[in-house]
Amino acid sequence: EGAMLAVASASIANFDEPDKAYGKINIVAILFGSAAAFSLPETSEFFVMEHNVFPTILFGIALMMPFILILPNKVLKDETQNPLSVAPPSRDVISWDLVTLVLGTFLVTVTTGAMWTFFYVLGDMAGLSENQIHRAVAIAALLSVLGALLATLLGTKYGRFIPVIVGIVVLTITIVSMSYWHHPYIFRAAAILLVAGNYFVVPYFLGYAAAQDSSGRDAAVVAAAFLLTGAVGPYLGGYVIENFAVSAMAQIVVCTNTVACVLFFILNRRQASSTDSLANHTV
Repeated sequence: EGAMLAVASASIANFDEPDKAYGKINIVAILFGSAAAFSLPETSEFFVMEHNVFPTILFGIALMMPFILILPNKVLKDETQNPLSVAPPSRDVISWDLVTLVLGTFLVTVTTGAMWTFFYVLGDMAGLSENQIHRAVAIAALLSVLGALLATLLGTKYGRFIPVIVGIVVLTITIVSMSYWHHPYIFRAAAILLVAGNYFVVPYFLGYAAAQDSSGRDAAVVAAAFLLTGAVGPYLGGYVIENFAVSAMAQIVVCTNTVACVLFFILNRRQASSTDSLANHTV
């Protein structure tokens, strides 16, 4: 999964509007993943392998492989049309902009990963039954497509910084609400907002990477940072819940997301300066 996401993220970095392209990828991934999850009982019986998800996964891979043949060999772009167009390939293997972007991405997504991992614990605290929690999580996963769809529709119409900050604020409020108020309706609404908000901001994180390095190297690194939170998030959530309380996650997310907002502000200023310098040089 990590290798495929890194390659896919890198290959889109030189698109005219990479943010929209990343959003579309998320839409397809969410819909395909939801379809696979809902069809798992039927497909497991079809492959006569009970409690084994690998036949479904292999079937999905085989189904999608032919689409590789119709991918474009190259992407033509006109950098004069969009002021947020991607930049030439970066000469530095590791730049301060990349470090800033990776750290900001990690700080935002690690807390959402922690909360997502313990949805069943939070649902139980909200007074929901196991079936109700499962239904709420399934609905949240399916409706998360709205976040990716919104990112696809907006693109860079309002830049990248404003959507990122709005998304981070929504995620912060959502996690604080889930941490302090354990109510069935709050849990259901927060579950949807958490996953949808996550899929809304991630395309812009990758868009920032594409804007500073069209070779796709930075986008691959940012995608890896996003996947890393899937491994670190459960440990963070487990440690906090076991040693402190769920409410401590609210305090953590306020701190981490505040730092992330500062990092994206710095990154946005640096990329804006680079874009202005490139435009002046072109003129």
